[in-house]
Amino acid sequence: VLKEAMARPGGNAIGFVQPQPFARVSNRYFAAMGRPETGISVAGVGQFSNEDVDGCFALGDSDEKKAIVKLADDAKVVLVGWVETQEATVTEFDGLKTSLVAQMTAFRRRDAVTSWLDPDQIRARTEFNAILRR
Repeated sequence: VLKEAMARPGGNAIGFVQPQPFARVSNRYFAAMGRPETGISVAGVGQFSNEDVDGCFALGDSDEKKAIVKLADDAKVVLVGWVETQEATVTEFDGLKTSLVAQMTAFRRRDAVTSWLDPDQIRARTEFNAILRR
């Protein structure tokens, strides 16, 4: 539920957003390759750093189910409340397993080719630098 922001004197605004539940990773690509360094974007709220996301998910194991998070890149303070953990089911995993393995394989292949074609690696393999020093 997004309530209209109310303008305050001096140009400040107050708003209330209740976003949908979010996951540690935003899509299947990041599920296979790891979380992005920039964190995740939560619709209607903004960018959460990985530390903020970890703090939100740590609430599931704590006695206190609420926390206040100050978003680093914005002048926002977010009250986070833990609702529930939804574990992935075996059926969901089986449905994604083939896709995730293909993504991981493609990533590793691309990384290997990039490393192999790196000019410094080529020079090291061909002993080009040793020839220049002679």
